[in-house]
Amino acid sequence: ADIKKPAYDTPTLASRGSSKPEVKNSTSFSELNKMNASELIKLSKRKFHMTATAYDLSYKSCRKTREHPAYGITASGARATVGRTIAVDPKVVPLGSKVYIIFPESYSHMNGVYVAEDTGSLIKGNKIDIFFGEDNPGEMVVNKKALEFGIQLVEVYLLE
Repeated sequence: ADIKKPAYDTPTLASRGSSKPEVKNSTSFSELNKMNASELIKLSKRKFHMTATAYDLSYKSCRKTREHPAYGITASGARATVGRTIAVDPKVVPLGSKVYIIFPESYSHMNGVYVAEDTGSLIKGNKIDIFFGEDNPGEMVVNKKALEFGIQLVEVYLLE
């Protein structure tokens, strides 16, 4: 199954009298996802070239069992969500920030807006980790896709 961008709700976008529109903290994830790439790039505050890896909820990835009370919960307290959650170095991309990511051609179906909701012990500097999901007990389908993703060079635009 390909990683698809789920739909969310709650719109608002504001322009404060400047020729460049601005993203407010209240600008919703779903509203940003409705915008095209050129609009999102114009809104961005900063551009990064980063390396991206992928993670899932397997014990190998997160070091938590399904029974752990924080299983599937990100560093920001949100539930990890496919097509939304990324892990970042908060010194580079603050937790809670919305970013627009452009992937290499082979993963261009994943281009879109993500939220910096998680951190990781290996995510330092210009690195991000894309959340790929969770396998059913005994399966390794999502884990395999995360491993196959490998290391990709991506463009990350900080929106807020």
